Order: sequence, then structure tokens, then C-alpha cells
Amino acid sequence: MRTVNRTYSIARDVDHDLHVLVGKRNISRFVSESVRMRLDTLGDKLAKQYAEANEDEGQIEAMKDWECTIADGLGEDNDW
Repeated sequence: MRTVNRTYSIARDVDHDLHVLVGKRNISRFVSESVRMRLDTLGDKLAKQYAEANEDEGQIEAMKDWECTIADGLGEDNDW
């Protein structure tokens, strides 16, 4: 796995617990796995919210209203 070095600040008690419970040589892997699990959870939550929005009648109507404005301001004399 390719890695990058980053500098982040964490609470002292979290740092202490990482060293005591995880061990200095395993902290990077532990943090990466923990962040990955949290990001996966957030991604799942976001996907669920998008799916719910696509089923919401009010949202569907709003999207239809916005679709008709896509070309607003674009005349034949505009080359962009």
C-alpha cells in the first residue's frame, strides 16, 4: 500500500491511548483502518441520502424546475 505523510493534531489522551493500546509500531495502520471505516460509513450515509432525495416528490419537482434554466443566458452569439 502506498502511503503519504501528513501532520495532524490529536488530543493528548487519544495519543496516549494509541501508544498504550495499539503500540507505536501499529499506529499508522490502526489510524488508516479506523479512518477508512468511518469514511465508508459516511459514504454509505451520503448514498442513502441521495437515494432518498431522488424519491422525494418535492426534490424531483425542484430538479425539473432547475433543468429548464440550464441554457439561461446562452445565446447564439456566445461561443462559450
